[in-house]
Amino acid sequence: MLPFIFIHTHPIQYFAPLYQYLSSRGMALQVWYCADGSRPDGYDAEFGQAVQWDIPLLEGYAYRMFPNKASAAQQADKGFSAFHNPAMLQALQQEPPSIVVVHGWNYRTYVQLLQQAKRYGHQLAFRGETNAAMEMARPRWQQLLRKYTLRYLLRHVDYFLYIGQQSKQFYTRLGIPQQQLHCTPYAVDNQRFQQAAQQLQQSVVREQLRLPADASIFLCSGKYIDKKDRWMCSVLLHSCGSRCHIY
Repeated sequence: MLPFIFIHTHPIQYFAPLYQYLSSRGMALQVWYCADGSRPDGYDAEFGQAVQWDIPLLEGYAYRMFPNKASAAQQADKGFSAFHNPAMLQALQQEPPSIVVVHGWNYRTYVQLLQQAKRYGHQLAFRGETNAAMEMARPRWQQLLRKYTLRYLLRHVDYFLYIGQQSKQFYTRLGIPQQQLHCTPYAVDNQRFQQAAQQLQQSVVREQLRLPADASIFLCSGKYIDKKDRWMCSVLLHSCGSRCHIY
């Protein structure tokens, strides 16, 4: 099997355990980062506070950090030009044949990799979060324009890694053959969460949070920003009527 090179903008807390697990099972992989994604004080603008993750993000797997040559203004804008990594492209030319996994098309570096990886002798895999429902919500003219643009942009991709059925349908609508589609849903570190759950004294926690002992708990976790669909929980709670209580 060819080794893997996963491309990310920065270390991500829900991907690091997966790469640690795969590496511990003998899978040959590297993770290449377009930037370290952190500030010295750990401040996260979207959270509005300093964040310190309780798991190691850079242990247990091979990784490389590449300098981001985008200007400070471009990085702050977080648009298409926020990541520019010419050294990454140069390094890719020196790597033995690998499967390069690109997570999106929304940054300059990602698009350059989608265009160049095959020319450097690598196979190319693509994994994005766009799905059919998101695409169908766009005006018809946008759907058509994006369809032909994305077909061209992704023309070198060997493997399309879909997250769920809506993701699969998105690629199918682009005309991607079934043999190029591979299911790669998000992974959860079950062992870690099971161990944590065993250590919890649920009755004590409920008492501390003033939650009824027989209540079913629905937890919504994430940044309180629009792209996380923050109003979805409010709609769900409202649909429950008097059966639901907010604590």
